[in-house]
Amino acid sequence: MFTNKTSLIIPTKNRSSQIIKLFHKLVFFKLEFNEIIIVDSSNLDHSKKIKAECEKYSYKYYHTRASTSYQRNFGLSKIKPNNYVMFMDDDVILLDDTFQKMDECINKYGEDNNIGGFGFNQTEDERLSFFDKLKNSGLITYLDIYPSKPGKISKSGWHSKILNLKEDVLADWVFTTICIYKRDDIKDLKFDETFGEYSYLEDLDFSLNLMKKKKKFIFHLKQNFYILKILIEVVLDLE
Repeated sequence: MFTNKTSLIIPTKNRSSQIIKLFHKLVFFKLEFNEIIIVDSSNLDHSKKIKAECEKYSYKYYHTRASTSYQRNFGLSKIKPNNYVMFMDDDVILLDDTFQKMDECINKYGEDNNIGGFGFNQTEDERLSFFDKLKNSGLITYLDIYPSKPGKISKSGWHSKILNLKEDVLADWVFTTICIYKRDDIKDLKFDETFGEYSYLEDLDFSLNLMKKKKKFIFHLKQNFYILKILIEVVLDLE
């Protein structure tokens, strides 16, 4: 499985119960990652629990300052020279066939030099607000203010959501909630640490840096996981 050639990086902060559940799920799946790196910015109570759990499973544990971008960059600085780098948030709930489906996808697309990585498409009960309906109106689309297709970035800078996909979609950006990159395509890139502790839209910015290399992402419909009450699945393709 692709996990044997993958460095998994999980940033976390003060969510010991969620990340421990995630650890148990990974063990249940009997997945063999080449390495799992936990970059923790929790307070003392949470960090003690997380560190103890990491020692149980021989995961690499580091404690850093709080910043999602910084934690991801720190994890990247510690990885082995593997084929893939995977990012995963600490609160995802994986389905039983998530990794099997992803492995099938990587076997299909992994040797294509135009493909730089893989991610997961988000599916949820979507209720359109007035603003959502406005963004999808003909005039807004015509003026390219807000893109009509999922996962696109318009000339205005607005980016469209990645939700409820019905087919594979070539996209301009991918979220880092859970995704996989070919290591060689991102080895000279970093997440922008000026985005602050929460690092809102860090993944969009990271994708824009890949776009400078004329890289894109493709979202596939076979990989599944939940986050809170949201079902997610994706694949990213670099054109």
